[in-house]
Amino acid sequence: LVEQAAGRIIIMPGAGVSAENAARLLGLGTGELHGSCSVSVAVNGPGVAFGFGPGVERRTDTATVRAMKRAMEGRV
Repeated sequence: LVEQAAGRIIIMPGAGVSAENAARLLGLGTGELHGSCSVSVAVNGPGVAFGFGPGVERRTDTATVRAMKRAMEGRV
């Protein structure tokens, strides 16, 4: 896709992007990546107790964001 786009549009990989695979994706010629940088966090409360919500949520994690930034800067 990067080759076909030929600079006319930006190709931004997403879904499953992590600090571990960022360098490989950037090596394909992309300049941007989309990642949630999230971790699972246990939650509880009445909604969960009564079965109206999941017991975990995904939340953006500061350490994961920093790791992604280092990976994108080539400092893994």
